[in-house]
Amino acid sequence: MARKLLSAFFITVLFFSAELYANDSIYIQKNIREIEITGKGTGTKCIIPSDVLIAPNQSVLNNILELIPSFETDLEGNVRLRGSDKMTILINGKPTALLGDYRSEVLIQYPASAIERIEVNYIPDATRLSDGSAGIIDIILKQSYNDKMSGSVHADVANNDRYSAGGTWGASFGKVSVNANAAYKKEMRQRAFKRYDRDGNLLLDNTAKARPQTVTSHIGVNYSINSANRLGGEASFFYLNFDRIGNIINPKAQVRRDNEQSQKDGSGSLFYEHTFSLKGRIKIEGTYRKSVYREDNQNTRISTAPHALMFTHTIDQSVDEYDANLSYLQPLTDGQVLKAGYNGRWQRADNEYNKDNRLPRPSILAYNTDFCQNIQSLYVQYEINRTDWEARAGLRGEYYHRHLSLSEAGNKSRTDWYLLPFASLSYRINGSNSVSIDYGRRVNRPVFSQLNPTPIPSAEDETYNVVGNPDVKPEFIDNLSLSYEFRHPIISIVPSLYYRHRDNGIAEIIQENADSKTIGIVNIFDTNTAGFDLSLRISPLSWFDLNIAGNVYHDEIQADKRGGIKKDWAQSIRGTADVKLSPNTLLQCTGLWYSDIMTVQGCIKSHYRIDTGITQQVFARRGEVSLSVTDWLNSARETIVIDTPDLYQKNVKTRDSRIVWLGFAWNFHSK
Repeated sequence: MARKLLSAFFITVLFFSAELYANDSIYIQKNIREIEITGKGTGTKCIIPSDVLIAPNQSVLNNILELIPSFETDLEGNVRLRGSDKMTILINGKPTALLGDYRSEVLIQYPASAIERIEVNYIPDATRLSDGSAGIIDIILKQSYNDKMSGSVHADVANNDRYSAGGTWGASFGKVSVNANAAYKKEMRQRAFKRYDRDGNLLLDNTAKARPQTVTSHIGVNYSINSANRLGGEASFFYLNFDRIGNIINPKAQVRRDNEQSQKDGSGSLFYEHTFSLKGRIKIEGTYRKSVYREDNQNTRISTAPHALMFTHTIDQSVDEYDANLSYLQPLTDGQVLKAGYNGRWQRADNEYNKDNRLPRPSILAYNTDFCQNIQSLYVQYEINRTDWEARAGLRGEYYHRHLSLSEAGNKSRTDWYLLPFASLSYRINGSNSVSIDYGRRVNRPVFSQLNPTPIPSAEDETYNVVGNPDVKPEFIDNLSLSYEFRHPIISIVPSLYYRHRDNGIAEIIQENADSKTIGIVNIFDTNTAGFDLSLRISPLSWFDLNIAGNVYHDEIQADKRGGIKKDWAQSIRGTADVKLSPNTLLQCTGLWYSDIMTVQGCIKSHYRIDTGITQQVFARRGEVSLSVTDWLNSARETIVIDTPDLYQKNVKTRDSRIVWLGFAWNFHSK
């Protein structure tokens, strides 16, 4: 009885006393026992281990990422880590085409049933390609490399005709091990986007319903030739189909928009690894990725009779990427290690945009943009590992060349050379305490959509054109972090101080004049961010766990050519409480809150969300039944304010995020 009363009291306090965060994605209620900060490079690498991903059947990738300290997300699937949206997301240590220009939709839809663990490097070392100023998020898929066959299946259903199903499978056959997974998901999205002026007058009302469908699959094979030689490969496929229908209402017209969107992504890789007699190791790996994106829009004026077709526009984009990697590791004497390697990447993208205007006068516009990118890099890193301390130092040199062939503006090319240092020092005070300091320099190269100057109508308001900038420069980032770690069976705490300086920061700028409305891409000179984040786990009782993660940071943005500087603070907090009502029954409550976040032209207003769920293990814990309610206070909304001397807008986005999921999962393995 006391346990139930304590559960009810804590849930009440967490629900109604804390301001928490809003997001429209479905949040699975998991058995969150621990978010582990590894001892190597304390505070620079966070691992969410597989035991917190016990019941992934109802979740999507975006929700799992919310478990990461200092991670933030919004209604559209856009993400930030330690206040920056510049991060690199990998799958099994490799880039993937499906997390490119349109990764926000993928993060919302990608099912988490295949995920084994997630590794986060806040300051990656010199062995990793330099993309991602805020760090690298590596999604490790489930694998089975033991002598038994194992796997899982799941099926889920939710209100408004939502459902999903999938499974994982893995087995070893002597020297060969195979793992595979596949999943299907169908959702309902009801979205409202409204824009107001400074006096509260409605400028735009964009409401729409969508039925996204997702198919994902992955297969991996490893063959151990002998104790010194290993080879293998993997392939993955992702398909997203999006059919969105809605009305766009503004003071000038009422328009019905029919939007069909599809994305197909496939990738394959092969590797060979050899271990020398002196324990040195060399690995050769090649990867190919293909992404095809198609969008077909039809806009019809419905405020006149008969209804008149205003315009149609289509986007066809294909991307081919090739990676070649060579890495060498050689242990030296007395805990010393030398690492060296080569990374090469070649990318080619083609974008075709066609617009057929019917009103106010007939016209046809056609744009074609070809993009080529070439990155070549070499690195070397030296490591010393002693009983109570560890040091790492490395240097990466990169060559970068890009070329755009533009149908209207000719050709644009850029070539850069740069050196990127890395250093880390960690000290283990004792078995429970450690401290570390890390520094790394990174570079963010603009993606194709930021360079493409084709004026493409915005998905939210088609009176605005999104216009890329082929002259955008790469941005360079210096990261510094100081972390401390304390671990105890009852309490674990990891506080970190971090600082980030960014040169040539890339940002979107909204502009209006008498002739046009555009969303442009510019370099905003530099930014400085200093912050403190904290990860805390408390387990005072065997049946009760509490995880709290918070982040406080100060942003300074030099936002105009005259040297004007914007400064402000931002905070976020997330709390998760697990209560074991019985050995096989887990009740969980999660709440998130984000404060106002400063942007170049305004701010994103504070928002919060609360989720609740319960899971029941059955059939000797092989099966699990789960029931979850996401955003049960219906508080999920995002308010973005643009406030400059020349322009004011208040944009409010909402979605039907109060969703009830019922699911069943079954885990199996051979005897």
